[in-house]
Amino acid sequence: VEEVNITNHEDYDLFDPKPSTDGPTPLAYALDIDFVDRPRRLGAPVLVGTDAVFVVDFSGSTWDHFGGTPVGDLNGDGDSDTILDAEIAGFIAMNNDLIARGLGDISLISIVAFDSSAYQVDMDPAAAGVQLATTPNADADSDGVRDVEQVLRSLDYGGSTNFEAALQAAISTINTLGNAAEGNVVFLSDGYPNTGGSYTDEVATLNSMGVNVRAFGVGTGASLPSLQVIDPSAVIFTSTDELLGILGGGG
Repeated sequence: VEEVNITNHEDYDLFDPKPSTDGPTPLAYALDIDFVDRPRRLGAPVLVGTDAVFVVDFSGSTWDHFGGTPVGDLNGDGDSDTILDAEIAGFIAMNNDLIARGLGDISLISIVAFDSSAYQVDMDPAAAGVQLATTPNADADSDGVRDVEQVLRSLDYGGSTNFEAALQAAISTINTLGNAAEGNVVFLSDGYPNTGGSYTDEVATLNSMGVNVRAFGVGTGASLPSLQVIDPSAVIFTSTDELLGILGGGG
């Protein structure tokens, strides 16, 4: 509720402090009440600790359009404001929030991209081999774009959707880095698992490691029950405004 006014006394707002000189509240026969749809709040921060594995669904259905404030064509594929663009924008916002919190040279960020398979993405465009993590501020190739953002913008559409493979890759990344104590897995998907097997054992493994696991659906095609297997508090975003508001530090 943003404002409550007494009908026929439009200047008398019940939410305003009233000095004694204003006298009593006028006799009210009706109220005009204006409601404002505020951004969703999750009640707890998305990230706990400093490090995170961003798990990004780039299956074929992420080509679909996504509503809300436009984010543009972030991966340069010629299609603007797709679900994948929104996922990329959300994780860029999360990376920027870590920098704003003073963790730009402290946090370790990894990315697992998945469709019918899962891929531990190289986070260093300058070093040989696959580097599983980088810091939010890093720009190893000095191209003026942070490496986390550069990797996210390189993602393109794939095939089916395999939650099990994605979680296995996240576990492997955390085990290799040895950072479970500071670890988070943030999982985004626009759909439901249509290939791969059960992933309850992977979820149990992450929980036993003490990793903070959060899952979010992006778009109305996301399966909330499937995501709640990963994170019982999972929610579905239907606009970029919701997604960016939460992943950008508004949770």
